[in-house]
Amino acid sequence: MLTPARAQDGFTLIEVLVTLTVLTVVVAAFSAVFQTTITRSATLTEHAALESEGRAAVDQLVSELRQAACNGSTAPVVAASGTTLTFYTPDRATPYHLQELSYTVSGGWLSRQQAISTNTGGPPWTIPALSTAVHKVGSISNAQVFDFEDASGNDLSPGGAAVTSTNLPNIAYATVTLVLQPKASHNVDQVFVQGSVDLRESACS
Repeated sequence: MLTPARAQDGFTLIEVLVTLTVLTVVVAAFSAVFQTTITRSATLTEHAALESEGRAAVDQLVSELRQAACNGSTAPVVAASGTTLTFYTPDRATPYHLQELSYTVSGGWLSRQQAISTNTGGPPWTIPALSTAVHKVGSISNAQVFDFEDASGNDLSPGGAAVTSTNLPNIAYATVTLVLQPKASHNVDQVFVQGSVDLRESACS
């Protein structure tokens, strides 16, 4: 006697379509979360890198400016404005050379130029032309990076204006402020780095 074939269980077309729809939504949600995580991670990495580069650049500048020295009868600070700072400072060699250093902010970059005297032992110093600019840190968003005051606290560069030649020997205090904007903006705050210095020598005797 033949036994009737058992009914074959399976999914209906509607069930298959519903399942595929749910899977599509779940996969899309996981993809969005994954992409957001990657973007967030990249932004935080850039944030940390900018903070490290900005702090290193400001610390170097402040250290060099603190040692600023006269070049004979020429005041230590040669030029100063909200975006430019040029000054003389000794290097760390023994006997030391006198360096001319120039920091400039342009196109979102803080750049450094250097020229080292060919002689040691004191003035007259023979200083060649400044070297090619080297980028120190980028993504700078603030218009005024440098600020200068005299010994009484008077602002010598209001609004980032250039310090007059008369006031260059009066610069006693300088502040460097960098506001760095990460290129990837994913609700990450700007990086704020600041340093200040009292010049040990301003006017020359």
